[in-house]
Amino acid sequence: MILFPDPVAELRAYLLGSGWFAGESIAMQPRPDDHVGLYVYLLDAGGPGIEDTVTMRARLTVECSHEDSAAASLASRRVDSLLRAWNTGRALWQAELSRSRFDPDPDMRCPAYTSTHVVRFLGEEVTPPPAA
Repeated sequence: MILFPDPVAELRAYLLGSGWFAGESIAMQPRPDDHVGLYVYLLDAGGPGIEDTVTMRARLTVECSHEDSAAASLASRRVDSLLRAWNTGRALWQAELSRSRFDPDPDMRCPAYTSTHVVRFLGEEVTPPPAA
């Protein structure tokens, strides 16, 4: 049986390991109302899914928000650069579906930039435990 990784958890670990986002908030939930500073929201936006027996393609959307529009823009461009360079044994960048664009949150009145990419993930062969 093939078990595929959680695309958002993989992306979060990849971004945090890059050095550009040390100490920053990178989460799988929308920005909290009281958050101050950079917030990177990761969303699994579906995608093509299982490609063959061992690979899956996922559509990943990233929203970078910050009170300072220039800081949000820089973070978004850094994320885009990292995604395009993502080529490990478990993940391989495939395509940019939507380049980084200004997409502010009207409720929080906070500048934000959003982009969407497709990444291919390699599954891992696992053996399920015996039935009880």
